[in-house]
Amino acid sequence: MYLYYSERGGTSNRIIRVRAEVGEALEVDPIITLLPAVTGYHNGGDMAFGSDGKLYAVTGEAHDPERAQDPNDLGGKVLRLDPDGSVPIDNPLGPENPVYALGIRNSFGLCFDPVTGDLWETENGPASDDEVNRIVAGGNYGWPDQLGPGGEGRFIDPELDFERVMVATGCAVRSDGRWLYFGSYLNGLYRARLLPDGSLGGPELVPGVGTAVTDVARAPDGSISVATSYAILRLPGTPPGSPRPTGSPTSASPGPARGAGTGVGLVIAAVLIGGLILLRRRIVRR
Repeated sequence: MYLYYSERGGTSNRIIRVRAEVGEALEVDPIITLLPAVTGYHNGGDMAFGSDGKLYAVTGEAHDPERAQDPNDLGGKVLRLDPDGSVPIDNPLGPENPVYALGIRNSFGLCFDPVTGDLWETENGPASDDEVNRIVAGGNYGWPDQLGPGGEGRFIDPELDFERVMVATGCAVRSDGRWLYFGSYLNGLYRARLLPDGSLGGPELVPGVGTAVTDVARAPDGSISVATSYAILRLPGTPPGSPRPTGSPTSASPGPARGAGTGVGLVIAAVLIGGLILLRRRIVRR
């Protein structure tokens, strides 16, 4: 079991792994020491394992925006590590650099598409331009030089851009690879269709979840689970299905969407999940 946590007293953020048998922790291994936690926010993030067996983790820039563009700094990055914390030899910036992508401001969500292996990230802007990004090796996502789409060619535009603040949180892709779900601490739960060319359709609010979504996860049975400020919910009707086709789209695809969509009439029965425990994060936006 891998844990990403802030040490008491604001010392550092850390990722560790714990080997456990029959509910008892037998040993704890440090994986990586990340940013100091003294600022209280913009220092932690999320983590996920890819189909390549590597551990990916996202970090904020600890309120020092220039760190996000420094390739030798851990702040404002997506990192890629071997499961033991060492740096993979095929990392995009070299075998001694854990950085996988840069130009990140403040992220609460990192998730993989189980069909294509694409890596998705949610990100919060300062007062506008909350984003959903598709992360590629060596990609630069612009912060602090670019917010939203339409910047310099060396920066990668977001797949989705919200001009109004919505506070993007966790994300998960359905087992059939047809929908990306992502949370909003202000609006609730969104979903966006994953198109054959790898882009996203316009975002839709999923009715019935309410506000203050803190995390989203794909359960082993393929269903989507949502952590809110009051409960852990399971969305019915999201079991594994036939994987979506990949390749060139057969019809016109919309470009990067801006703003929030409308509800889709999906009926949700919110039930607590027995045995599923999600860490509730303290979310502060500045």
